[in-house]
Amino acid sequence: MEPTTTLATGAIAKIAFDEFVKSGAGKVAKKTVGGAIDPAKNLYK
Repeated sequence: MEPTTTLATGAIAKIAFDEFVKSGAGKVAKKTVGGAIDPAKNLYK
C-alpha cells in the first residue's frame, strides 16, 4: 500500500473503533443510570 493509503486506513479504523467504544459505553451508561433511577422511583411511590 501507499503510505498515504496506509495512514488513511489507520485513521478510519481508529475513528470506527472510537465510535464503537462510545456506542457501547453509552448503552452501559444508560443501563447504569436507569438501574439507579428505577429503585429511587420505587422509594417515592
